[in-house]
Amino acid sequence: MVELLSPAGNLEKLKYAFAYGADAVYAGIPDYSLRVKENKFDLLSLKKGINYAHDIDKKVYLTINFFPRYFDENAFIKRMEEIHALGADAYIVSDPGIIDIIRDNFKDAELHLSVQANTTNAYAVKFWYKQGIKRVILARELSIEEIRSIHKKVPQMELEFFVHGSLCMAYSGRCFLSAYLSGRNPFQGICNQPCRWKYKLKLIEVQDEDNEIIVEEDDKGSYLLSSKDLCLIKRLKELKDAGIISFKIEGRNKSEFYVAAVTKAYRIALDYLKEGKEPPYDELMKLLRATSNRKFIESYVDKIKPSELQTWNYTTSQQTHQYVGKITKVISSNKIKVLPKNKLKTGDDVEILVPGKNPGFLPAKIRKITYQGKEVESVSGGVNHFVEIDLDRNFDILEFGIILKIKNKNKEHKT
Repeated sequence: MVELLSPAGNLEKLKYAFAYGADAVYAGIPDYSLRVKENKFDLLSLKKGINYAHDIDKKVYLTINFFPRYFDENAFIKRMEEIHALGADAYIVSDPGIIDIIRDNFKDAELHLSVQANTTNAYAVKFWYKQGIKRVILARELSIEEIRSIHKKVPQMELEFFVHGSLCMAYSGRCFLSAYLSGRNPFQGICNQPCRWKYKLKLIEVQDEDNEIIVEEDDKGSYLLSSKDLCLIKRLKELKDAGIISFKIEGRNKSEFYVAAVTKAYRIALDYLKEGKEPPYDELMKLLRATSNRKFIESYVDKIKPSELQTWNYTTSQQTHQYVGKITKVISSNKIKVLPKNKLKTGDDVEILVPGKNPGFLPAKIRKITYQGKEVESVSGGVNHFVEIDLDRNFDILEFGIILKIKNKNKEHKT
């Protein structure tokens, strides 16, 4: 049985991931996770999330994937005792020392090896199996043939693989740019993504004219380090046949809209494949393009020119839809309580994303907006206030709904 594994940057995103079809989520507290920015979890909220998941027969994997420096082993073990008591289903780890400590002190712990460990061959997989690792999250740079070879040589190891999300320009995320340029160490979870910055090159000398690198840029510079985004939704069957049992979505720092839409698209695709049917890829790609992206690419699963991985001319993301509101309560079949994320006004045409097997959006028009008991013409986003919205039609499902507007199509980068 294959698993769809979604990101959970906080308790709310965890619930959205499960509502839209995830079998499991990965999460972590800032102490030991490589996602410190916007990580809202603490021990209490993690416990609530784990209990929530187990109540609906889902799983939670906790990230302990940092690379420690000036390390206090006793303090770590004490903190791990609190974490282990939460009852998570597995820990995602990367540092050999951390693996050793957890294995020695928490013998019932299930360990998954992080992608940060750069596992690229069957010999490394076999080594980690001997260390008590149950699952390896393979390096993103592997081809399908390489994955198949690893699985054939070490069939007893569970294999996980990233299938969607942002790509790092460095090999399996092992980048030192942020630490060098700003003192923010990616391996401690605080990368400020200098790969997305704009650069201008000054060519001083060419050592080998036969292998010179020409970078074209205008007066605004070039985004020569900024990668496109990964999308392997059309390759799921091949990956499964090659030995992947868990399909992982990147994006713990991204919005609940991103988590919902991407999880839904991959859930639908996997369900179709399970039934022996061809997934509706055109509709699923429309769903994925609604989320923020830098154009999609299938990365390294096939042979690819390195130049094709980059977004040379821009670093800004594109998306067909704008996230404008989150449904927090269903009052009736056409009346909802909403937390605005962007401006909403009476008469707006909107599209609503809801859980379920339909890859499309539900069209509606805003008939009335009520704020603090008074009818208003419009509301803005960005502040923590709730409004009631009357829609022009009735719906069967609105729980966990996301309200969207179609963006200006003239501004889209064709994917």
